[in-house]
Amino acid sequence: MQPKRILVIDRTPDTQAVLQAVLEPAGTVVEHARTLNAAATRLTAAEVVVIDSEESFSDDDCWDDYAGSRVVLGTRTNGRAAPGERFLEKPFEYPDLVRTIRELLDHGA
Repeated sequence: MQPKRILVIDRTPDTQAVLQAVLEPAGTVVEHARTLNAAATRLTAAEVVVIDSEESFSDDDCWDDYAGSRVVLGTRTNGRAAPGERFLEKPFEYPDLVRTIRELLDHGA
């Protein structure tokens, strides 16, 4: 069985470090990319992508082949969540992020 994969797209590695500490002992792989362009080749392998909305992620071409779920971290939402997309308002609590990811992973299993 392949491990579940999480891809964190954020300029700082803080969120990735927390998710690694909590999720990797259970067999989930957590990867990090600083930009969407750097992450583009790894998107399709991830069941959940966590992305900071202050990063550029509006390039819809990158998401064409992505069938997983997204967790968007930001200061405001546009009110139009895509299927499989969740929004967590900044400042967020890490337990809320972990719970959201686990729900998405369980739903997609």
